[in-house]
Amino acid sequence: MGYNIYAQLPKLKETLNLMGYTKDYPKDVFGVAVMVTFGMGKERAIYWINNFETIGKIEIIEGVINFK
Repeated sequence: MGYNIYAQLPKLKETLNLMGYTKDYPKDVFGVAVMVTFGMGKERAIYWINNFETIGKIEIIEGVINFK
C-alpha cells in the first residue's frame, strides 16, 4: 500500500455509514467495507481487520465489530 491505512480509518467509517451502519458492524459487512474502501481482496482484508484489532483500533465481540 502506498499510504498509511491507519490514517484512512475515517474513510472506512464513512463507507460503513453509506452502507447504513453507524455502530455494531457485523463482521462480514465490515470485511466488505474494508475490501471496497481500500481496494483489496478477501485475504488481505482479513489480514488488515486482524491488524486493526491487534493494535486496538477496533474490538470484535461475538462477530460484531466496533471502533474504539
